[in-house]
Amino acid sequence: AAITDEFSPEIETSVRSMSEIGMTAAELRMVFGKNLIDLTDEEVERAKEICAARGMKIISVASPLLKCTLPNAPAIDERFQQDMFASKHTFEDQPRLTKRAFEIARRTGARVTIIYRRTSADMPAIRSEVEAAAAEGVDIEYLVAPARIRRSGGIVRALIAQPMRFADVDASGRRRCVPI
Repeated sequence: AAITDEFSPEIETSVRSMSEIGMTAAELRMVFGKNLIDLTDEEVERAKEICAARGMKIISVASPLLKCTLPNAPAIDERFQQDMFASKHTFEDQPRLTKRAFEIARRTGARVTIIYRRTSADMPAIRSEVEAAAAEGVDIEYLVAPARIRRSGGIVRALIAQPMRFADVDASGRRRCVPI
């Protein structure tokens, strides 16, 4: 798999070239001259159809989440381009963009997984939001933590997760999580 716009700005050209060299999956970022997050539902469906016509499964969406100026951060020097992937969203836009990114992932069949090193009961999140994410098809794996990143040729290929277990209580009174 590869990000389609790294082959060509035209998705049709990208998936044709990718399939010709034996790829069977694609990651979407820039499609139809727009950042994926800004596509209409109809455009998302069209991109999905183009990929499917070449036997390409969409396995990931490269959203512009947090590609913005953070609160209390210095202003961006206007001599430099803020984002090369057409992301012009603000920090305040991030909740809406997150919801849209999950929507697009669901529509395209890309799998979304949250890993958390503790249990559901320990998760510092709004319970209804966790339940809503699970109801929308987000996989949530508990007692799992990032262990390392697998790279090849300078490209991230995988996040390797490590199963965890609870150990003794630490100085703060919480049970420590340790790798299995």
